[in-house]
Amino acid sequence: MTQQQEPATGTRYVTLDEARYDGNAPSSAVMQQKGMPEQRVYLDMLGREVRTSVQGFSGEWINRDKGYDDLGRLSRESLPYAEGGSPSWTEYQAYDELNRPGEKTTHDSRLSIQYS
Repeated sequence: MTQQQEPATGTRYVTLDEARYDGNAPSSAVMQQKGMPEQRVYLDMLGREVRTSVQGFSGEWINRDKGYDDLGRLSRESLPYAEGGSPSWTEYQAYDELNRPGEKTTHDSRLSIQYS
């Protein structure tokens, strides 16, 4: 466990462990801070965040997931959802030469993005 002093919010404790919620997340960090809900961040083998879980008021876990394409770009991320529920995804496609997404698709809309 490491202790980090946060000037605005006080002391935060971070514990690294080998917890695996699936085969894509070999490590995680558990963050605890007085007056704040426990938060867990799961990382893949490349150190990218694949899931963030925050403990809700009644003890349930609220998850937010991320997925990456073969080039390591963020390809999708979920809206927050309760543990055991189904995520609703936002997907990113049509990347430009600077790896910025040109399209963003949600469960009910599609947005095209033009950069200048």
